[in-house]
Amino acid sequence: MKINNKLMSKKFFALMLPLASYSTMASADDYLNPHRLDLDGVESIGYPQICIRTNRTAKRFPLLENAKKIANDNPSDTPKELLHKVIQIADSGDVGHAWVDYFYKDENNQIKSVGYGFGSDNNGAERKFSFQRCVKSNLPHSFFEKKADVVTKALYLESKAISLAFGKSGWPYKGGVYSLYGNCSWFAGRFFNNFVSKNQEINYAQPFDWGIVGKKFDMKYLSLIQDLPDPGYIAESISKTINAISYNANDDQSYALFTGYNGSDLFNSSGIFSNVTKYAYPLNMQSYVKYITAANYSESDNKTHYFTSNLATNYEITVYPYNIFRAQFKKLKVSDFIIAAYPNVANDQISMLITNTGDIINSETLEKKTNTALKPYATRISSAMSSRDNGTIIVMLRPNMKQVDPDKTSGVEYIYYNVDEDKVVGEPMPIENLTKDNTFKLS
Repeated sequence: MKINNKLMSKKFFALMLPLASYSTMASADDYLNPHRLDLDGVESIGYPQICIRTNRTAKRFPLLENAKKIANDNPSDTPKELLHKVIQIADSGDVGHAWVDYFYKDENNQIKSVGYGFGSDNNGAERKFSFQRCVKSNLPHSFFEKKADVVTKALYLESKAISLAFGKSGWPYKGGVYSLYGNCSWFAGRFFNNFVSKNQEINYAQPFDWGIVGKKFDMKYLSLIQDLPDPGYIAESISKTINAISYNANDDQSYALFTGYNGSDLFNSSGIFSNVTKYAYPLNMQSYVKYITAANYSESDNKTHYFTSNLATNYEITVYPYNIFRAQFKKLKVSDFIIAAYPNVANDQISMLITNTGDIINSETLEKKTNTALKPYATRISSAMSSRDNGTIIVMLRPNMKQVDPDKTSGVEYIYYNVDEDKVVGEPMPIENLTKDNTFKLS
């Protein structure tokens, strides 16, 4: 079907605006954080090994807000021309890169490496990065190279199909086509996952509903695509950024939903993190879990309220603990992107929602509070929960951009926020400092 491109360009991005992730365009400084250089991988896990690396901050790329600005700056562009400009941003390097390095020892027992990437030729171990995940490989170097060649050719072929699905967008890169979806993170994530076990795979794509886009372009098949590969999301996954957290007073446990994991981890009464115990979501909400960006537990009625983002229609999902059969859905009245939630002090059955700008909104009345103390932290806030001190909440922050351990997470921080006084108490502190009295900490 022929599309009126001039007409659709404005409609397309107008429809995308309610989904916009961030209120202001971020600069390259907000995205990039290449502070580490490691030419040998992680020696402690042995060789050979495969590492996925990114030079991004642990913050996902705000695609829709960037698209909005480009559309406003180029009102006469067709949708394909606008899409091309968005791809240029993604491919510029200003918003980060993801790639894979393979480390092995040669016949002289010297450590060597080979880099693999898409959209950029600079994929070697000498490239600085911010976060990495390294896994010991059982494949000798010669076998690895043969498989890598097969995987690379297959991904090149798939990238061409992706380009066709997105209106023949993108441009040639070696044997494939670099596009908005078939980008560096897509290649690095797919490549890495081909060489590791299922439980070691990386989640490389942020949840994103393409359905609303596909409908308006008579490309309904795009609704089958529910994510967007993103180096910032890879950084979030590696750093265990906490998307939502709630506390259940009945069993004295906390529930934390981490980026890249389609389920919540439980924290026991001593606040100790368990990789084994998982919270079981009701069956009718399991496909929505990856879209959850905030949660709030109401002690008075024993319910947890979850809030989604990046869907054509977002929801407040209410769950009774231990009810695995059904959750209640209500269309979310708030159009802002919600990054955290905490209980209303006067009535904990009402959620107070923290937006990506640091504003606080009552989920029922939609009243926006005049509080401003959280605004300086807006770009780092990832979740919130009640403290044991009345009137104070714990606000979780994205990693402070440093990964100290070679292959493990560090840098996640938190602050105390006094709601009544609209005041942040003290400075950001490492999440490891949280005691059992807070019923939450990472170990």
